[in-house]
Amino acid sequence: MTRLPALPEMSVVAVISGARSGLGAAVYRSLLASRVHCVPIVRAPIDAPGETQCIVNLASPHDWSAKLGPFLSHLAFERLWFFDIAAVLPLGGMIDDGAAGRLEEAMMVNVANPLAIASALGSIARSRAASLDVVHVSSGAADRAIPGWGAYCASKAAARLGWQSLAEENADICVHVFQPGVIATAMQAHLRHAADPAAAPESMLRQPEDVAQDLLAAAGFPI
Repeated sequence: MTRLPALPEMSVVAVISGARSGLGAAVYRSLLASRVHCVPIVRAPIDAPGETQCIVNLASPHDWSAKLGPFLSHLAFERLWFFDIAAVLPLGGMIDDGAAGRLEEAMMVNVANPLAIASALGSIARSRAASLDVVHVSSGAADRAIPGWGAYCASKAAARLGWQSLAEENADICVHVFQPGVIATAMQAHLRHAADPAAAPESMLRQPEDVAQDLLAAAGFPI
């Protein structure tokens, strides 16, 4: 873990999961360009010289207060943001007699750990008299079954209800749910091929950078 010098005048800090690629990377780059202090949660180091990085495998449970606390303890901020963008498409994601491991992985990465991160960040924000906003990137897979991706669909549906429940239980946490639509990313390419290879031709696909701007605007992020 790399610690940065104290930044006493910091007003906004963003924690971002999935910052290594796709939409998460686009959001991360946009925030860095706006000089927002970011804490990316990634499986392996990314090329961002001087930036703090929380390197962790989201497929395993963690004590998130202990994981994230040191990254935030030296910062003074009024608003804390968590961008829940990381997701996993388990290989061979059908719900069959061998699905237990795939379901466990999908639920841990797409549901359990993001909710646990938000809960830990909520406690940190309260202790600092700061606000917490969460931006959850949802998916059409939360609304309909896609043959071959049952574990992913089940996890995205569970995530949507999980975030609704967290918002109901924590009036001081503002949860934004964002539907990105069709994006030119590797993950979405897999989903589109499974659902209907002809459903979204290349001409319809939006670039992650454009969707990132829509996400930040829809959530009212102050940049």
